[in-house]
Amino acid sequence: MDLHLVTSPSAAGGLQQAIKRRLITGTVFCVGDSFDLGPLDDGHERMRFWHALQQECYGEEIGQVWYPAFGEMGSDPDDSFAVWRALRQRLEQDKPTRLLIWASGSGSDYVFLRMACHWLGGCQVPLVHVPVPPRDGYHAVAVHEASGLAAFLPHAAALSRMVVDDWAQEFQSIAARPVQLRECNDEGELVFRDTSVHDQLLLDACAREWRVAVRVVGDAMGHCDPRNGLSDVFLSSRLQHLIATGQVEADSSPTPLRHFRVRLAPAS
Repeated sequence: MDLHLVTSPSAAGGLQQAIKRRLITGTVFCVGDSFDLGPLDDGHERMRFWHALQQECYGEEIGQVWYPAFGEMGSDPDDSFAVWRALRQRLEQDKPTRLLIWASGSGSDYVFLRMACHWLGGCQVPLVHVPVPPRDGYHAVAVHEASGLAAFLPHAAALSRMVVDDWAQEFQSIAARPVQLRECNDEGELVFRDTSVHDQLLLDACAREWRVAVRVVGDAMGHCDPRNGLSDVFLSSRLQHLIATGQVEADSSPTPLRHFRVRLAPAS
């Protein structure tokens, strides 16, 4: 039986629906992470990074849930890499026919595919890449419906040992870089960006009048590069930076996101 590997709960839901409708067979495993952002060389550091962003965005409303969240749970809730060790153990125990790695052309999925090779290349299970094309310009597995996902399966390509080793090594090089934001350009190449690169989206979404901060973040999300989606917690952290540097004003304590308003700071 096949095991389908995805990054997001939304993508997992689409594949589970396809399985329920008997369009494809197998089971689904979701790592519940977004690999375009944050450190990749230490699982505990990565967990702390995401938890800090989530705390800034949602404050005490977050409870014990961290973003991206809702993936399979590993044995160590403080280590975001525990899920990979849990997956490796499952592969060794269940011995699926294939591990199908569903990946779009986004920066997050570019890293995800190579990270899978790094963590799972030593398992005795064939690794297969299912390339997912964009839908209406948007690059993400989650934007496709169940029937659309099933149509991509015939295009799956088994990864040779050479490719797995090369991509695993490439992941190590990616993880060694201190840059926190990773995106794909129009040619499908991974590029490393400063986290401030999208601040203008937030400034454009602000006005001289007060606006609810969550709407500012939502507008910025709606105008981001459809190849490289931006999360609410990332943009919330950048909005916090713009407030701290005096480019944007807040009418109250800027946490949680939906409890305060913002406006452009008066021109000096």
